[in-house]
Amino acid sequence: MYKIILTFLLIGYSTLNAQSLSGTVRSGNESVIGANVTLQGTSFGAATDINGNYRINNIPNGTYIVKVSAIGYMSQNRQIVLSGNKSEAFDLQEEILQSDEVVVTASRREETALAAPISISVIGIKTLEDRNNLVLDDALRNVSGVQMVDNQVNIRGSSGFAYGVGSRIQFLIDGVPMLQPDAGNIPFDILPTSQIKQVEVVKGPGSALYGGGALGGVINIITKDLPEKRSLSIRSSMGTYEPVRYSVWRFIDPASRFATFNPNQWHLFGGAGLTYANRTSDKFGYWINGEYRGDEGYAANQNGKRFFGSGKASYRIKPGMQLDVLTTSSQTRTRSLLFWESARAALVPAYDNRRNGTSNTLTTKASVMPIFTHLVNQRFFYSVKGRGYFVKLNPIRGGDFGTPESTPDSIATRAARYGLEGQFNYSLLNDRFLVFGAAYDANYVKNKRFFGDAQKYKQPELGIYAQYEQKFFEKLKSVIGLRMDSYGIGADRLTRFSPKVNLSYQAQPFLAFRAAYGQGFRVPGVTERYIKNSEFLPLQPNPDLAPEYATGYELGARGFFPISSTWGGQFDVSLFRNDLSNLVEPKFNPALNPPSFQFVNITEGKIQGVETTLGIGDKKGKYSLNLGYTYLDTKDLVQNKPLNFRSKHLLQGSATINPFRKWEIGVDARYASAFENVDLAFAAFVDDAALTVPTKVIDVRVGTTWKNLKMTLLAKNAGEYYYMERPAILAPPRNFTLRLQYDI
Repeated sequence: MYKIILTFLLIGYSTLNAQSLSGTVRSGNESVIGANVTLQGTSFGAATDINGNYRINNIPNGTYIVKVSAIGYMSQNRQIVLSGNKSEAFDLQEEILQSDEVVVTASRREETALAAPISISVIGIKTLEDRNNLVLDDALRNVSGVQMVDNQVNIRGSSGFAYGVGSRIQFLIDGVPMLQPDAGNIPFDILPTSQIKQVEVVKGPGSALYGGGALGGVINIITKDLPEKRSLSIRSSMGTYEPVRYSVWRFIDPASRFATFNPNQWHLFGGAGLTYANRTSDKFGYWINGEYRGDEGYAANQNGKRFFGSGKASYRIKPGMQLDVLTTSSQTRTRSLLFWESARAALVPAYDNRRNGTSNTLTTKASVMPIFTHLVNQRFFYSVKGRGYFVKLNPIRGGDFGTPESTPDSIATRAARYGLEGQFNYSLLNDRFLVFGAAYDANYVKNKRFFGDAQKYKQPELGIYAQYEQKFFEKLKSVIGLRMDSYGIGADRLTRFSPKVNLSYQAQPFLAFRAAYGQGFRVPGVTERYIKNSEFLPLQPNPDLAPEYATGYELGARGFFPISSTWGGQFDVSLFRNDLSNLVEPKFNPALNPPSFQFVNITEGKIQGVETTLGIGDKKGKYSLNLGYTYLDTKDLVQNKPLNFRSKHLLQGSATINPFRKWEIGVDARYASAFENVDLAFAAFVDDAALTVPTKVIDVRVGTTWKNLKMTLLAKNAGEYYYMERPAILAPPRNFTLRLQYDI
């Protein structure tokens, strides 16, 4: 591997010329930052930098349609003939109708969100920076239809809560599956948000394209492109938690092992990061990023130190042929509060001879994702994507943040996920597209601490998929897809076929209707099948767990509309239903010896509801309002009651104003009604674990930009509301953050 990396690093410094398209995107005398410049029907594209400049390198000769789009401006198409280096300048006109985002996750190819045949939401760079979302789960809390139940993503009620194990949402980075190999959960901290260009959230079963894990949807992180010139970004933040208001929660027994935590103090958190990027030639460029974060926590046994490093290198081998390599690494020392002593001792973990509400760990993670793409001609390109993801987890003890155990190799968790995927995109005549491919992945886990012995567990996965797309009458688009997945589970092998059928009808340039049918499934992970432990709560294995299944239906409409000569808006409405079977959840079984929790297939269920979003803004970008409301009707068809840990009503909203040229004020709010139903078995071990209240959170932010310096002050949970996102843990109280970013 090191020889390959050294080779393309050395070759990258070559100054050989190749065909390129470059230029500027402006609106009058103003540069348009972040405009998308794409060659339609190909994988080539770029975004404009802070000066409105763009460059697309190593493009094969030919005739192309260049599309330029940016929020707040009318899109522009232009045909060019490329036979060498070419410069094109674009002048965009302001538009009261917001331009649509370009997405790739819905159909495994670039298209506008308006044309996507399924529901999809997008989080952009500006949103991540303005809200100081240091980790991805913070950003997802403000996405319509999404509810974070602590660290578990719940899209339209698909997931509920399973204590961070077994995500029903597939997680991708640049289209590469990256669920954690041992617990099958989403590793939110695998990549800092500072290096994210866009996050796409697909809602509804998506296994026809993305295989197992996509039972309730897909989250795809798209990493930042390389800049056109050398750049340096320096970031820092400092914040503090306000002590909780009620003294009954602040009491800690002086004889307790947690007596060193002072609940009356303002506890600090913060961090710093640096990103350096450079394009050394038309062929080679890279960025590297390093970050540190520290957190004293707002409750006892809730602190940590985290170090992150990541990098991306891009090498254009020849026109139309490119290799990108993304690497990430991290080391975290954390003390975690898993569940409280009781609602009257909410800042103290439960800790006695039958339960342990603390987890103190040293975790090391590393990943590498090489992606090779080749545009063979204007109608055909293919990609080969590799992945390797490695995790080592040790318990820690002693010291402020803990040191490794004296015999870490005997009790450490070691896990790996590795695989390879080939995807082929073929553009046929008359608006027809064919996507097909194959993928192989394998999970490897070794854990004596949790599995009770030193046995190694493997779970190989093989998938083959195809999707055909065709337009009829210029306005009607149909998409038909099918995927076959084969899983090795012990000595057995499971085969699953997942079909999809989507229709999209673009009635007007700014109005589209859609209908979708799709299936999803998830094979339980190694932890769910084989965990055997009594360190936190009594847990017993269940190697006979069967896969979960979902069938989804959706009708929807998306569009843009004018309000006045200076104001416009956009909307999205969806009616959906998901039929679920063999759902896996942890249940307490008194018949086991000893009586323990166990992951079991418990029920058949259905989820139906409606999701609506509305966005309004002015063409100058000084005012904007976004609202999202989701109604969920869930039912356990076996027990004839609502499914556990689902809220019936979800409401997200945000408003932004720019009263002065360089100032911005924003408010973000979210509401979730109390869970319709909870699992009462947990309450037998933890006092008040069945307690549930609505979520009512308001965040306020004020930001300003002066030359290359951006400063943001945030007040999160500004209304000082006390709530729980999941059982037996108090959510963060009011806290304040000052964030600085300087770009050179």
